[in-house]
Formats: sequence, structure tokens, C-alpha cells
Amino acid sequence: MSLGPQAAAAISQEIPACLLRIDLHCHSRFSFDGLSTSEQMLIAARDRGLDGFVVTDHDTSEAVEHFRDLGALDPDGVAVNGLLIIPGQEISTREGRLPRAEKADKLYGSRSPLVQEKRTDG
Repeated sequence: MSLGPQAAAAISQEIPACLLRIDLHCHSRFSFDGLSTSEQMLIAARDRGLDGFVVTDHDTSEAVEHFRDLGALDPDGVAVNGLLIIPGQEISTREGRLPRAEKADKLYGSRSPLVQEKRTDG
């Protein structure tokens, strides 16, 4: 296994690593298979000692918008009150599900163009 150029440079310069505990796949009540409210997700993340989590609801970023409205998500990607919420989405495709993490709310609102394309294609 080879390291990426940034990791290799950091090791060669003896830069200390920064480890974060991040849950990379979380669903909220805005996803068909999620039960937790945004507030419950914040409490659970803190109770578990997480530094953050990625919201990956199915075909929507409504939870991301809700976290932003609560003031729990910084649009510049900075942790709020010690917790980093990373916008994402689990996109349904003909081949299965495609999880992604990015600032979907800032770019697309509550629906991504990929989801719109999937829905119009049938």
C-alpha cells in the first residue's frame, strides 16, 4: 500500500497526525430508513465521543439544511461546538447506492442533479 503525496510529505516532515473519530454513514428521519431527529443525532454523536459525522440520507440533503438552520453546521466546514457535521448523501442509482460526502446543500439545495436525472430516467 502506498501513501498519497500529502501523507508521505507529512511523515517525512514529522508533522503530527490528527486523528478524528467520525461516523461516515448516518441517516436521519429525512431518510426512509432513518429514525433520529437532527437533535437526537447531535446528542448521540456527543455521547459516543465522536468529533463529527457524515449525514448520508437517501436521495436528499434535507437533514443538512435542518442542521444548518439549527446552527449546528457551519457552511465553511468548521466544527460547531466541537462537532463537525459533514454534508453527504446516499444516491440511488441503477447499479445500487452511491454514498458521497460533500457540501451538497450549498451546491444543490435539497436535491442533487444526479437524483433528478435518476428520477426522470425512471
